[in-house]
Formats: sequence, C-alpha cells, structure tokens
Amino acid sequence: MSSEAAAFTRQYLNAAGLSLLVYEQFITWETEFQSIWRSSPWNVKLTFFIARYFSLGAQIANLIYSTPVFIRRQNGNCLPWFKLKFQTGSVMLLMWNLEAIMMVRVYALYGRKLWIGALLIFWFACCRASDVWFWTVGNDQLKLDMYCILTQVSATSRWMSLLVVINQTILWFLSYRKYRTAVRDQWIEQSPVLRTVIRDNSWTLLVLFGND
Repeated sequence: MSSEAAAFTRQYLNAAGLSLLVYEQFITWETEFQSIWRSSPWNVKLTFFIARYFSLGAQIANLIYSTPVFIRRQNGNCLPWFKLKFQTGSVMLLMWNLEAIMMVRVYALYGRKLWIGALLIFWFACCRASDVWFWTVGNDQLKLDMYCILTQVSATSRWMSLLVVINQTILWFLSYRKYRTAVRDQWIEQSPVLRTVIRDNSWTLLVLFGND
C-alpha cells in the first residue's frame, strides 16, 4: 500500500471511529447524565470526562489535522508538534486515565486495604515516570513521511507499549482472581458489578494485545 493510500485509509478509519463515538454519545446521554453528572463524586466525573470527552475532542482534532488534503496544503509539513506531541500526549493521558480506573477497581475489590492502595499508587507513579522517559527519548527517534505515516518507530516506543500490556495483564489477573473466588464461593450473584469489571478488563486487554 502506498503512503497516500495508507493516509486515506487512516482517514476513513478515523471518521468511522468518530462516528461511533458520537453515536454512542447520543444514545447513552440520559443514562450518563443521571449516573455521572448528577450523582457521582468529582473524581469519577473527572476520569469520566477524560475518557469520554477528551477522547472525543482528540479524535476530532486527529480527523482534521490528519486529512490528506490538509497535509498537502502544508507542503509536506505534517506538523510534528501535533503528530509527535499532541497525539502521543493524548494517547498517554487516556492510557493513564484507564490504568487509574483499573487500579481503583482492584483497590476496591481487595477491600480497600491501605497497603494495597499504597502499592498501587507507587506502581502508578513509577509507570508514569517510565512513560515520560520513554516519550522524551523515543519521540526524537520517530520518523514520518509527507503524509504523517510513521516510517520508523523507536525501540523505546516498543518498550512503552510492552509496559502498558504488562500493566493491564497484571490488573486483569488481580481482577480475575477475585472473580474466580466469587464464583467458587457462590457470592457472585450478590456482586453483579464484578462481572462487569472482569468483562471490561478482558475487553481492554484483548484490544491492547490486538494493537500491539
């Protein structure tokens, strides 16, 4: 596939993804308003806003600035500040938000024990420091063609992706361990939210493995 064809394919996928986000926004707005904006604490609102609306805004910006026609008008300048800083930074923020949500779930599943909370906070901080280091070093090694298609990926970017997969695998295992305990001891019906947690964690893990 040529670089131009890849750029148009990327644009079609961006448009399809944005359409799904907007559609889902409309059909779930009433539930969202009642469950999140009217009755949840501020930290839940914040994480939800990042996951829901920041991702939507980032996708809109991505759709605009990645349009092949727009890129052509820049005479081959694919705006490194956007591709290497805004896009990468947006993905990192969304991943940080996702991992924070997963860790809070694990913390709740294990009885909100102080030592588990402290361990998760330390783990989260170490991972974020690693991400920033990988991003700082790896961005300088990325190369783009005139259509903003990556032609060279740094080794640090691969390590960063591996770290994300490892984190999600560990969080999935910790959640699954509690789920199996609930099934074995037959109290799963008393906590149906546990099924939702393991379902969401499983889908997240599958998507990450598929992307990597």
